[in-house]
Amino acid sequence: MRVIAFVFGWLAVFVLGAKAEAGMDKVLAKGEALADARLGPLKDLNGYFPFEAPATAALWEQRAEEVRRRVL
Repeated sequence: MRVIAFVFGWLAVFVLGAKAEAGMDKVLAKGEALADARLGPLKDLNGYFPFEAPATAALWEQRAEEVRRRVL
């Protein structure tokens, strides 16, 4: 008798779990898309990356310090 109760108990858990999980796959409304930058095109070295040179020596030193901190 215990075995039958055990089997029916687990069967109920699996059936109820499957029904609960069936509705969990719909996070967004129909036709709605995620706004995530990771889903967009990958960055590569062929893109356009303009460089604006600092105008004065003091600005060059400031930029050099920022770059050093990033590298570290």
